[in-house]
Amino acid sequence: MELQKSTWPEVEEYLQSCQTILIPIGSTEQHGPSGMIGTDSMIAEAITKELARRSGLMCAPVLSIGMAEHHMAFAGTISLQPQTLSLVIRDVVHSLEVHGFAEFIFINGHGGNGPVLQRTFQEDVTNCRFYNWYMGAETRKLRASLYADQEGRHATPSEIAVVQYLDESTLRNVACDPVCAPALAYEGAQDMRDKHPDGRIGANVSLADPADGKRLFETSVNDLMETLIKKGTIAPPQHPSERG
Repeated sequence: MELQKSTWPEVEEYLQSCQTILIPIGSTEQHGPSGMIGTDSMIAEAITKELARRSGLMCAPVLSIGMAEHHMAFAGTISLQPQTLSLVIRDVVHSLEVHGFAEFIFINGHGGNGPVLQRTFQEDVTNCRFYNWYMGAETRKLRASLYADQEGRHATPSEIAVVQYLDESTLRNVACDPVCAPALAYEGAQDMRDKHPDGRIGANVSLADPADGKRLFETSVNDLMETLIKKGTIAPPQHPSERG
């Protein structure tokens, strides 16, 4: 159910019965000395594709560059200004509306995108909502049980573990000092680099493990499926006794 792997007649056929589309959105930014720069986008894309497979909803291409200005003091980060990201989101939604899509569900992998998504949905586009893959009820419980107060706020063991599960070639054996990074307030990109020189914020990345990444991935998809069912976006699975 990927838009990128569909023909236009197949999209037209899909729209005859469903006008909802899933849109993964992430970021291209540093994730500490052992995390991939594409972490947020890789996770959002993979979770959204699996969610599409299970739900039957169509999945749009990932929006892989987000608002990451506070990481610009680290090599490799690419950021859109908030107003630019808002325009990109608006144009993507409006393009899809032209073809008949009417409900837009963004699966977000980067906390910095949240305020832009909220403002854009309030001011420029309608019938849109977003969910952070890591904020479902069961996903939050699992993160807390695995990492407690060493989960941190950026370059977290949870997100690095999910990427390790998705692609084992991303495993890096990097010794961090201190093992658990500080979590200090900062203002702007250079202050962020000065106070968090390796890019981590409050995180102990040594706790990341691909086996836990698999659990987090599956739990997040389950949380999102439950949310879509509760919102009435998709029907709950039938009990065997209810089938013809």
